[in-house]
Amino acid sequence: MARTRKEATSDSGAYMSQYDQEVEVRLKALEEKAHTPCGGGGANADLLKRIEALETALGHIKKTSIWNSKWD
Repeated sequence: MARTRKEATSDSGAYMSQYDQEVEVRLKALEEKAHTPCGGGGANADLLKRIEALETALGHIKKTSIWNSKWD
C-alpha cells in the first residue's frame, strides 16, 4: 500500500520534513512581524524628560552640598 504525499522542498531543492515545513511557516510569520512598524518611539521622549529632571535635581544637590568641592 503506497502512500502518495506531497513532498515539500526548500529553495535549494532539498526535501523538507513536516517539522521543517512547520518551522519555515513560523519563521516567515516572524519575519513579516519583524518588518512591520511599531509605535515604540513614544517611550524615548518620556525617558529623556525623566533624565533631564534627574540631571536638574543632581545639579541642585551639587550646588547646595556642603561637600561642594568634592563634586568638581
